Amino acid sequence: MKADAADSLRKAGNAYYELGEPEIALSLYRRGSALTPGDSKLHHNAGVVLIAVRRYPEAVYELKRALALAPRSADTLTALGLAYHRMRLVPLARESLDQGRRNRPTASGRPGLPRADPE
Repeated sequence: MKADAADSLRKAGNAYYELGEPEIALSLYRRGSALTPGDSKLHHNAGVVLIAVRRYPEAVYELKRALALAPRSADTLTALGLAYHRMRLVPLARESLDQGRRNRPTASGRPGLPRADPE
């Protein structure tokens, strides 16, 4: 039951993010995380939104929570690398991006806004 509600909140968050409403999306992702704290996608998506609104330290926190749950997620590692890059923490950015590239050999490795809802 909680998982279904969290999934609905994630989907609604994705819709609001696509509509250019990042704060609403973030609120929905966080409500979903409160219901199912073990869902890495919700933490990942919150991290991506926080990058978009330039709240990088918070993004790093959410992305690290996502990685604790899904340590091999190339999308989350790439997002974390981008957050570190934006904070000018180049060695950490390089490490995260390299690890993400290793976990997905076809990844371009180019910085850019990561996608929400990783596979």
